[in-house]
Amino acid sequence: MKNNVLISILAIAHLIYPCEPMSLSPIVDQRYRLAPTDVGNGRRVTICNVSLQGVEASRPVLHLAEFPTKRLVLERTHCQALTRLVGSALFTDWVGYQIDLHVMMDEPCPLIVIGSSPPQRHRRAGRKLGNVRGRGLSIVLIVIVILAFVAVYLLENSDTLWRLLQNFARPLGF
Repeated sequence: MKNNVLISILAIAHLIYPCEPMSLSPIVDQRYRLAPTDVGNGRRVTICNVSLQGVEASRPVLHLAEFPTKRLVLERTHCQALTRLVGSALFTDWVGYQIDLHVMMDEPCPLIVIGSSPPQRHRRAGRKLGNVRGRGLSIVLIVIVILAFVAVYLLENSDTLWRLLQNFARPLGF
């Protein structure tokens, strides 16, 4: 009941002040969501990650290198623009691209739009090297664990293996 009343109050407030985001948590919107005032006259940003938020309907969220504490929740038009600019609808393909964000003064609220300039792929050189080292270390650890299991097996079955070796060597004349 309390949630229905709160949602009704927020809906009425949205009609009176349409530029205010319609959210159950204005603190989250102010501190952790990218606003048109953050973008200013336009800004080139680098996509660090794309995650999903929402319970009933998942919406993509851009994590940007230039705004480490703020996220841009994407609308359908944002996703269409990114798909057209990057050439892929996969979120993982968007990571590492630099895009232009602009503010469009729409009645009655300013909106963040993704610019039409072609994005540039931006990768850190050390990132790939770190993954290769991590894989190499994983392979070394797996080999060590396998050798440890083989050693334990040989120790546990040494008598049986010794008799088997003697039976095999007897016909050969050893």
